[in-house]
Amino acid sequence: MSRGAAAAAMAMFLATLATPGVLRAVVVLDSSIGGVRVGMTKREVRETLGKPFVAYDYRRHHLRVLFFARPAVVEVITTSRAERLANGVGVGTSVTELRRKIPHLRRQTFDGLLYVHRPHGITRPSTLFAIRHGRVAQINVVDG
Repeated sequence: MSRGAAAAAMAMFLATLATPGVLRAVVVLDSSIGGVRVGMTKREVRETLGKPFVAYDYRRHHLRVLFFARPAVVEVITTSRAERLANGVGVGTSVTELRRKIPHLRRQTFDGLLYVHRPHGITRPSTLFAIRHGRVAQINVVDG
């Protein structure tokens, strides 16, 4: 690869890092998805993600933000493969890898198989991993 092509490739890579939504492609266990954390106000969510597609459905960011008639976020949901924990776990991760990388998950059945990370009991946010066909299909961060 020529120096010019390498420089152009690096410039394109750095430009994608500066693109809104790319830096926020992070799941923080029991806290947030894509920069939206449980407890944020509607105004804070709009400042973080911009205007929603419909209500609080952010299709560009592959996020759904739920308030349930409360003034603050009670649940953030993603089905995007771009949203990942620091250890690489995200949508598409196998159950085997999920259980290896996140110890102390509780297995539950509710409208399908779920693995729940709830280290703080029911008074703090928890992370739910919905499983379909042996892989993570959806990640939810839920209040309590």
